[in-house]
Amino acid sequence: MDYHSLLANIGEVIGQLVYAWEWKAFFAGTITVVSFLFGVDLIMPITALLVLIFLDFVLGSIVAYKENKYCSKKAMKTAYKILIYGGLIVAAHMYDISVHFGNVFEMGMVAFLSSNEFISIMRNANKLGYQTPKKLVDMATEVLQRK
Repeated sequence: MDYHSLLANIGEVIGQLVYAWEWKAFFAGTITVVSFLFGVDLIMPITALLVLIFLDFVLGSIVAYKENKYCSKKAMKTAYKILIYGGLIVAAHMYDISVHFGNVFEMGMVAFLSSNEFISIMRNANKLGYQTPKKLVDMATEVLQRK
């Protein structure tokens, strides 16, 4: 395949995507629903939470492997965790909307869940033999213990 035919094929694919109204409608609808359920103000904190979940999963898997306790069923817990956390964040967002409180409860929920993940990451790092700053773990634990 020469350069010109490759460009022609790429142009054809792009042309099909541009005129594929079904895909545009699907993605527009999906983005609208996600924006309504999670709000647009907290995209970065929610993204950070997802990164923390991923890091916790990776470190937890390494710890389990090193301790000969790795089980694929436990790995599925992460998928369930993302679903449950998402539901909790949506519930907090809907509550914020219903009481006209801004993002107080949603942000509190994201902070709480992020603190859980952070503490778990620090504990897993300790199990792998790496030192972690005790003060940071204590501060995250304090966030969890506030009522």
